[in-house]
Amino acid sequence: MMHGYSQAKILIWGKTYPELSSRYIETVCTAGVLESGRPVRLYPIPYRYLDGERFGLYQWITAAIAKNPRDSRPESYKIDCDSITIGDKLPTTKDEWGKRAEFMFRDKGWQFGTVDELQEAQRTKRISIGIVAPREVKKVEVSGLLQR
Repeated sequence: MMHGYSQAKILIWGKTYPELSSRYIETVCTAGVLESGRPVRLYPIPYRYLDGERFGLYQWITAAIAKNPRDSRPESYKIDCDSITIGDKLPTTKDEWGKRAEFMFRDKGWQFGTVDELQEAQRTKRISIGIVAPREVKKVEVSGLLQR
């Protein structure tokens, strides 16, 4: 394992669209939560160029990660892409949300009551990943449904 890195089990829940990089050819920023529920941002990941199987959303990976000293956001980590081991994928059907939520909502430190509270945490603590539950849903529109 690379110096300064430690093994972590991470549930992946988000990936950005690939962006060009002069150093890494193409990278994605990937978000996940540790088993403790603490959020992590993993960057850079040359996703398209990873050896072996690629991980998907709501899939566990194990990898060596280290706090990124060039990024002051508390959830930003570097990842040793050669250390990635693909694990189980949590089902994404409606009935299986509870299994994902068990980890996503375990750490209350990145959950906020309002967008203003999240923005205050961004200003004072450099937090850049947060969950804000909507107070009410005013409207839902569904279009383009496929006929069976």
